[in-house]
Amino acid sequence: MCIGTAGPAQLALDAGLVDEIWLHVAPLVLGDGRSLFANRVVQMTPIETIAGPGATHLRYRVER
Repeated sequence: MCIGTAGPAQLALDAGLVDEIWLHVAPLVLGDGRSLFANRVVQMTPIETIAGPGATHLRYRVER
């Protein structure tokens, strides 16, 4: 399953339903938004990093 916004992702993290987190970091400001990890401690292990011309793609395993 893929979740594209912080609200549903936070609910899935809180419920322990997330196995991996894929983050795509680009130098672009979109507005206010919501912090994915606000008031949460999520233990993650890096799996993969791919640096592209417009973004860096990060993949992590969520440790339970």
